Amino acid sequence: MKDLAIALLALVASCPAHAVPPEFGISPKSIPDMEARQQALKLLCPIARKAGGGWGDDNLNRGIASIEWGEEWPPHRAQSSTYKLCNHRGYLN
Repeated sequence: MKDLAIALLALVASCPAHAVPPEFGISPKSIPDMEARQQALKLLCPIARKAGGGWGDDNLNRGIASIEWGEEWPPHRAQSSTYKLCNHRGYLN
């Protein structure tokens, strides 16, 4: 029993008590990645606007939404997000 208590105490001592909070703002390491995303959106938004009769290609819409927000988009849910992203952030100019 004493060995178990020592093992648990050693395990608890090796775990950090408080995690360091992430830095706020944009990390300098992510700036090239952000610039690449913006360039990709500038190229893809005009294509998506014309695809499938106007924002009709769901695969393209999900890809654009994933570039910006980084998550998997279910079918028929990304069209409005892509439309808003491309129109309101100026990627169609």
